[in-house]
Amino acid sequence: MFWRNHWKSVVWALLIFTLSVMPADRVPRVGFLKIPHADKLVHCFLYFVFGTLLISGFNRLKVQRGVTNLALLWAAAISIPYGMGMELIQHFFTSRSASWFDVVANIMGFLVAALLYRIINRSTKGYI
Repeated sequence: MFWRNHWKSVVWALLIFTLSVMPADRVPRVGFLKIPHADKLVHCFLYFVFGTLLISGFNRLKVQRGVTNLALLWAAAISIPYGMGMELIQHFFTSRSASWFDVVANIMGFLVAALLYRIINRSTKGYI
């Protein structure tokens, strides 16, 4: 049951891990992101998707419609420490540097996912 509901979030977490431990010179560059601190947008996007997948997976474990607070809490309990852990791994084990701003961007991505998921879930009467 767990794997059926969370395989997408596990795959996404592996993608985040791969991008996080990759040497800085090998990280794919996106042409249109030649703006200062564009990497924060990438962090926000990665954790927005991760948060959405986690919330959706945990939300499928319930019987009633509507997003549950428990689904949000479980998703936060995984996504936020995971984002912090990736920064620690970058600081101690890779040639890349860790940044508190990256941690904030990771958390913001999750918070936006949680907020939008709740809003969309209410507007669709719990059908997502």
